[in-house]
Amino acid sequence: MSDSSLPGPVWRRPVVLAVAGALVLVLAAGGWFFFLRTDAREQYCTDLRASDAASKEAAPAEAANDPAVLAEFTAGRIAARIADAEDFADNAPGDLGASWEVFAVRLKDIVDTVEKALGYDLTDPQAMQQFLTDVQSGAVNPSDPAIQPQLAAVQARAADAEALAANSAITQDAQSECSVEISLSTSTPAQ
Repeated sequence: MSDSSLPGPVWRRPVVLAVAGALVLVLAAGGWFFFLRTDAREQYCTDLRASDAASKEAAPAEAANDPAVLAEFTAGRIAARIADAEDFADNAPGDLGASWEVFAVRLKDIVDTVEKALGYDLTDPQAMQQFLTDVQSGAVNPSDPAIQPQLAAVQARAADAEALAANSAITQDAQSECSVEISLSTSTPAQ
């Protein structure tokens, strides 16, 4: 018998080559998924740090003497916090998106309730300026018994078991995975 009648080395057989090729593709795809997932986590942590830093910025010094600057700063902070929460709801890794969605909904509920009960959009600088002016002058009292039940109800919802669990999941993950201590607050102006 000649050597040409024997099949080639085992590693050259078509079935072995096909299986090896498939394994290489699966492993490569898994590796890319791992790297993409790692990049997504890193991006989330970077975005979370930026959001946290922005939420802790102090009002500009001129806000102390200029109600328009204070109103613009405050409304901007509220709008940014909602926008960040909605963005994190869409882009947070793993199950965190659902927790951020709960947080975003609770924030929007508070803003919507204040607008319905008092007539002020807290994300609009002009409406915020009018709100601050009216509260300071006594024209509007967030503790007014006529509107207190609405504000108390939305505040209770912002502190219910679902909201507390979501806030806890977000803050614990931020600390353990991103080394960021964030504070999530959902309180009405009456608080």
